[in-house]
Amino acid sequence: MPNVRKGEPLKRLRIMRRRCERFFPTRAMVAGVTPGMARGIRKPAIPKYDGVAKGPTWKDVRRVLQHNTQRTTPSLRAQAVLWLCSIYALRSSEVAGLRLTDIDWREETLCVKRAKRGRYQRYPLQYEVGEAILRYLSKGRPRCACRNVFVTLGQPYRPLGAPGLWQIVSRRFRQVGIKSERRGPHALRHACATHLLKKALRSKTLRTSWVIATRSRLGFMRSTIRGRYEK
Repeated sequence: MPNVRKGEPLKRLRIMRRRCERFFPTRAMVAGVTPGMARGIRKPAIPKYDGVAKGPTWKDVRRVLQHNTQRTTPSLRAQAVLWLCSIYALRSSEVAGLRLTDIDWREETLCVKRAKRGRYQRYPLQYEVGEAILRYLSKGRPRCACRNVFVTLGQPYRPLGAPGLWQIVSRRFRQVGIKSERRGPHALRHACATHLLKKALRSKTLRTSWVIATRSRLGFMRSTIRGRYEK
């Protein structure tokens, strides 16, 4: 079986191999099918990362962030979510889990509980992100007992979950006209990671420190970032 070409669906190739392995043993008595033929099917050389960008370009991300001009509650909430996902490359569960106490306005820091390993990571609160969150909290977020930053639009107010976050990002992609294999928060995470890694690899003198900083920002403990995001 030939090697995978760049961009060829990997899951489809795995399925084809499994089907062939199941097909030939059941047809052993059919003319032309040699017993033991299934054992001759070699496992294809499938790379762990196919090298194809799964998210939008950084130029498209900037279009996403600049598109909103409304001041309605859904728009204010969406803008805050989009800035968080784009600048900090947060996962859906990390955005959904943000609580009001995780933002220190005096120290201008943001504390995120990482989805993997459950450890906390503190970031400087970037100006545009802070402004977007503050606009939502002061002009869009309803007053309620829920302590999560992002809540549903209708009562009873409860934390906004991953499906709601996916809808926010996907809707903005449609509004801007962005075509991407991934359309949820992970697409913005992927775009941010690729953008940061490209900046790191362009810097010859600070390459190692940049890559380490990028890995830390994404919440990775091991040095797998280049294979996953270098396009």
